Amino acid sequence: MTTDLIKRIDDLVEKVGGRFVLASLIQRRLQEITRTAPHVLHQAGESPLRMVLREIEEGKIELEPDEDTVDTSILGD
Repeated sequence: MTTDLIKRIDDLVEKVGGRFVLASLIQRRLQEITRTAPHVLHQAGESPLRMVLREIEEGKIELEPDEDTVDTSILGD
């Protein structure tokens, strides 16, 4: 992994609020892309991962909590 890529990922971790959030966001977006628009990636010549990282950097996508999986008991009143 290049130093530039590591710096870029560290910046994204800070931007989204943590490594787990970043990993979840990347995973969800990659699933969405591979299910709905694989042909777009081929035409652009950009790997799915690089596309997702660029979308996060540009603020085009963010992780929204899934109401079915949020444990509100840890939030308190």
